[in-house]
Amino acid sequence: MAKQPASDKERKHDEHYYWPVGDFVGGIMFMAMAIFFIVGGVKMPTRGASGFITAAGFTPVLLGCIVLALNLILVYLVLKGYGYRSLRGWAKGCMQDELTRRWFALTLIVGGYVFLVGRVNFVLANLVFFAVVFTYLRAGNRWQILLYTVLSSVIVGIIVPWMFALPAP
Repeated sequence: MAKQPASDKERKHDEHYYWPVGDFVGGIMFMAMAIFFIVGGVKMPTRGASGFITAAGFTPVLLGCIVLALNLILVYLVLKGYGYRSLRGWAKGCMQDELTRRWFALTLIVGGYVFLVGRVNFVLANLVFFAVVFTYLRAGNRWQILLYTVLSSVIVGIIVPWMFALPAP
């Protein structure tokens, strides 16, 4: 971890100063994703006997609220502790970092999955989601990816809702 400057004077003259811009931008992106999950979860149908608690949208709403609250705190602490800094250098380095590109791609894939759920058959949405994720992550050869995709889709789309009497979206 980079050494933090002791004063504002040191901070202004140190070109290698570590500002956690990743925490700031990541917090903003996670807040947007959390809001997306909350809205998507609220729009999911509620057909269970116990109301919203057993509905398919309860988990995304609950997790979205938790992620939103934690990232609000994170962004507040970053701004309080470090103030505003230029994002240009961070963005340039970010686009060159493979881990960051993978995170961004997987976030888009999850967003696509949330978009599909409720618009197409739930098992089909799971099938598409798992196929894209396993292919992107290179989880094996074509046959292994096909096997993992089918098994995961059947477990998530058919077996789990049947075992817990959950309505599929």
